[in-house]
Amino acid sequence: MSQNQEFSEGFKKGLKVRGEVLGEEYVSKAVAKYAWGNVWTRPGLDRKQRSLLTLAFLTAQKAWPELTLHTKGAMRNGLTEIEIREAVLQSMIYLGAPVGLEAMRVTEKAINEFKAQGGAFLLKTLLKMASKIHNVTEFSYVTLNEGVNVFDESAAAKTYQNVLETALKQPGARRVYTGVEVENPSTLWLFLDWETLEDHENYPKTADHGPIFESLKPIVDFSKSINKHVTLTPFPPEDVLNKDCSPVTEVLLAFFPSDYDVAARATATRRLEEFTGVALKTSRDWRGISYGWSVENDVPIRGEEGKTGSMMAAFIGWPSVEAHQKFRETDDFKENIGLLRGIPGLVKLAAFHVSCVSKEAEGLSERDAEKAHEHSHDHGSGCC
Repeated sequence: MSQNQEFSEGFKKGLKVRGEVLGEEYVSKAVAKYAWGNVWTRPGLDRKQRSLLTLAFLTAQKAWPELTLHTKGAMRNGLTEIEIREAVLQSMIYLGAPVGLEAMRVTEKAINEFKAQGGAFLLKTLLKMASKIHNVTEFSYVTLNEGVNVFDESAAAKTYQNVLETALKQPGARRVYTGVEVENPSTLWLFLDWETLEDHENYPKTADHGPIFESLKPIVDFSKSINKHVTLTPFPPEDVLNKDCSPVTEVLLAFFPSDYDVAARATATRRLEEFTGVALKTSRDWRGISYGWSVENDVPIRGEEGKTGSMMAAFIGWPSVEAHQKFRETDDFKENIGLLRGIPGLVKLAAFHVSCVSKEAEGLSERDAEKAHEHSHDHGSGCC
């Protein structure tokens, strides 16, 4: 007998006994009133948040049929595939690999069934949902034209300063980190924290964007550029990307096939976390790490023209490039780098260094404080 058949039979028996004991009408009304009427409608959490919690609880209970049902419900409530996968990965940390892997299998199947049932309209809707991803960092670079310096007192520098200031005025923009690549100073990197992916996607639609884009044309080559997004832990990555905290940032990039699945990503992430624990943390010079996956699965693979894939990125703070190179000569590095180089499915491992100046959006601290205040009221701990 299959798992679904077992569930179906048990479910029927349960309904029968429940009805005999309490009465069908009472049970139906009680469940609808308490669970869906009283709890799911409370203002403290939105439906997406409640769905996310429900997925975690059902995974912990190993309630696989219910997890299938609620995975589809979560997507109706606006959760994206990425958010569901991240919830399962988070659960795996505390519930163990066997439970986590089974939850991955169940949720992936449910996601595929949900997408198949909805057809083209559903796929379009899911793409729209993806814009709701929270706490993303823009991952981008442009190539400076020969002789251009955007960090001095030149006209080009003033133009670039206006670019940054205008971006930080956009709704959802939080903090920008920018600097040239140490190994290739003509490559100008920009990492910008956004509250949601949608906030960044809305920026090009504004009246501000056109003039900004035009102002950059005399100083940069847009034919040699990328603009993607990563979701990082911890977020924001200020401690490792602001040179006031980490004078130099190692940007470690691991590229994988575009269809690299959630179980494989979990393995790759664990490898990076293990390397952090047994190697990076042994260095007195190490300042911290912020890491995560690209939102997109078509990130250009560094040094491989025309090839794209999924990307795991790690921002690692150091006091200097020399300190990082010194770490690479240690036994802790040499004995453990195989954890990364041997990740199953790895296409390429690459790294470079930047030293980023950072600027915060005006009023960000006040904005965050207000949100925290609203959150405390929503959860019944208001102070006034």
